[in-house]
Amino acid sequence: MFSLHGIKRHLLGASGLLILLLLFSAVSIALGIKHIFVPFDATHIASYAFLALLAGAWLTLRLLGKDTSFLPARSILILLGICFALNIVYNLYLWTDPWKLPLILATTLGMLAVTWAIMRSWAIIIWAPFLLLELMQTCMYIQYGTTINSLVVAATLEASPEEIAAYSGWGNILSFTGLLIVTAAICYGLHRFMRTLPKMPLQRTGMASLGITALWGLSIPMERQCQDYYWPASEFYSLASAYIEAVETNEDTINQVKDLPDPTLLPSTCDTIQPDQGIVLVVHIGESVRSDRLSLNGYHRTTTPYLNTAPGLINFPHTISVAPDTCQAQISILTNGRRGLRDTDPCMQPTTGSILNIIAKHNFDIYSFFGNKVAQKLKYDRVVRLLTQASIRSYNSPAYPMSGLPDIKRTIDENGSKNLVLFINNEGTHTPFCYFDEQHAPFQPAFTSFENPEVHAEGINNAYDNTVYYLDDYIRQIVGYMGNRPFVYLYISDHGEFLGHDGIWGRGGLGNSTLSYHDTTGCIVPFFLITSPSFEKLHPHYARALDGLRTNTAKTVGQEHVFHTLLGLFDIKTPYYDPTLDLTRPDATPYHGDMPECLRPQPDTASAEPQQHAAVGTAKPQA
Repeated sequence: MFSLHGIKRHLLGASGLLILLLLFSAVSIALGIKHIFVPFDATHIASYAFLALLAGAWLTLRLLGKDTSFLPARSILILLGICFALNIVYNLYLWTDPWKLPLILATTLGMLAVTWAIMRSWAIIIWAPFLLLELMQTCMYIQYGTTINSLVVAATLEASPEEIAAYSGWGNILSFTGLLIVTAAICYGLHRFMRTLPKMPLQRTGMASLGITALWGLSIPMERQCQDYYWPASEFYSLASAYIEAVETNEDTINQVKDLPDPTLLPSTCDTIQPDQGIVLVVHIGESVRSDRLSLNGYHRTTTPYLNTAPGLINFPHTISVAPDTCQAQISILTNGRRGLRDTDPCMQPTTGSILNIIAKHNFDIYSFFGNKVAQKLKYDRVVRLLTQASIRSYNSPAYPMSGLPDIKRTIDENGSKNLVLFINNEGTHTPFCYFDEQHAPFQPAFTSFENPEVHAEGINNAYDNTVYYLDDYIRQIVGYMGNRPFVYLYISDHGEFLGHDGIWGRGGLGNSTLSYHDTTGCIVPFFLITSPSFEKLHPHYARALDGLRTNTAKTVGQEHVFHTLLGLFDIKTPYYDPTLDLTRPDATPYHGDMPECLRPQPDTASAEPQQHAAVGTAKPQA
């Protein structure tokens, strides 16, 4: 009934695949048991993996060579060579652990075979853009130390034409053209070969290879498991996850603001503000400014000549921003939210809308002044419009921030006796660091392209410092427009920037870093107020409030303090007010969230804390 020839045919035919899988299962279970009782040794596991590879490859080729259900051995060898070549060209992490090569080759072969078996010629639609993105990731990693992640995708979705231009120098254009040519040539050759392979044997071979990959992965201890071992399957997943996370974060940010109740729905009172007192409150949220790049805070270059000697200035040099994202920062500044969007503690999330709504209720007219990004109709625009919906009118500067100064001056002049709030948010020091007068820039040479930053580190850092110098002059001119009017100019940046600091170029690098944003000095942003003598004399409460601010300047504070500090400054009473976060009160609670090591209180050295903080302002740009 069972002939020797029949048994041999089954063992060397399709049934042999089952034996092979069982063999790998046995090896995997044995190695798994070993990991439980014997400490893991990379040399041992590498030896086992390569022995299994040699034995498995020999047996697989013997089996597949005898069974027409699978591809012939010659085709499999060619396909393995193609997989190896693809990994050499496109897999950035191929050699981080050389002994993982068998897993990678098996996964690559399986995915190529299955996609081409199912989609046939249409599979190139998936593989061509994927391979191009993989080459781009390699270039990104070489230049900026990052690969495609949710932060990079989010920044790309929100990029302005100027930002795109900063990354579009001739070097990157030629590189991208080369990547297109290489990918087109490889995809053409891949397509020519794959379409010659029969559909069903190709599909069975691919499924067998993926099954072997899954079992082989069991031989790797959990502490050594890494998604990079399963390229390109892991890369498809990572790219899709990065896009989904970026889009979801954008939508979550917008929805968070949309769902916030109007703070004016609850009763609020204010006895200090009377109509037509001529008060001007400027709320200026800057872009991408690091606290340690202001000479005001000890930077070795004179980047803020006006602020260094500005009368009435109250400076908080140790201020923590919530996230490397403009919208999340604006939510924290303008609402009672205390942390970033992803903080799971509900006590840290906002429960009310913009403070501008409350201020508008108490005898202030709101005017908003934006830069280029507000015209993009993307996440930023939608969030900032919701937060500034109390504005009577909004202006948009189509060019450099200085081009918006005439609108600001005209608004002040035409409303001489009215109480005004001027909300300002424009590009300023944002990438590509081109917003300065190139003819009179103090720091040269200045490089406004973000191409190959390590090579142009000095020029890029010079350009960044020029934008800070330009910002200082921008503030000086607005203060000058107000003349003798009582005013308060509040400036705070949304987040910092990375110019070689902490080993990162650009905020996108945080997505691939073991550092969190709050481990870096890039989360420390400038925060200061400039007040006029006439404002301080306008009401006794203002004088007390400003004295309270001055007593808190040595504390580490956060963007979470701004909402409550503005309420306290004007003595606006509302259920949303938290006196512990009001910096006009001498007993205000400092920021207690995550922060860099340089700002963390040192045990038993409380008296030395100001000196420890002061060191933050002396950091120099790293090449």
